[in-house]
Amino acid sequence: MESRRVIKVSVISDFTCPFCYIGHRELLDAIVLCQDLPIDFDIEYRPYKLMASLSEGESIDKKMYYINKAKSAEAHLAEKLKVLRSWGERLGIVVKYGGVISETSRAHRLSLKAYHMGGQDLQLPILTALFHAFTTLNQDIGDYEVLAGIAEDVGMMSKAEALEFLESDELKTEVVNFMSAAKEGGVKGVPVAVVQEKWVVEGSQKAECFVSIFKKIAANTESMPGTPIPGPICGSMSVKPVKV
Repeated sequence: MESRRVIKVSVISDFTCPFCYIGHRELLDAIVLCQDLPIDFDIEYRPYKLMASLSEGESIDKKMYYINKAKSAEAHLAEKLKVLRSWGERLGIVVKYGGVISETSRAHRLSLKAYHMGGQDLQLPILTALFHAFTTLNQDIGDYEVLAGIAEDVGMMSKAEALEFLESDELKTEVVNFMSAAKEGGVKGVPVAVVQEKWVVEGSQKAECFVSIFKKIAANTESMPGTPIPGPICGSMSVKPVKV
């Protein structure tokens, strides 16, 4: 019987980052493309606070945020949004700029709760639903009712159970600690994917990037920390120990 390897992938991201949604979808596509390889996956998403100025329960108008941001870097932002929309369309992701940007601790708590309850099999559907709610549906993912509805829709728990969890203090400390650990580990932007605790993939990357890494691991030829990776694999990638 062919021996199978389990590949651990820890992804640091935030729901207010459309590029994190794109990276999430590319990673899922990569896993599908590797289904014939003798590997299994242990995927874990960890929280990051991209909008550091917001406190829990606070929100700002999404459209006005981008308008104000454009005033200081109009050309760069316009090009970035063009790339974002084009890339998103290829993956079936519609990027919209209505609604609000809320502080995301509550959404991260729900995601972490899903991982505790059912590992990647439950966390990944919750993540996809949260990203979709913010990026495409213009929903407020800092709102208890919205979050509880998402939990019920994906079969995680009933809306009443989700509201009880969200209104408690469960996992608040854990989310704060994960966010602090990411900052202390040198993470300055998201998404960041850490493969086997040694390969650090920074920024959104296409599925082919991850497939290249996974194939090397499947063939038992992955590089060790501190050694170069042969050939270009990803647009932004390093091989180094990292705290996650």
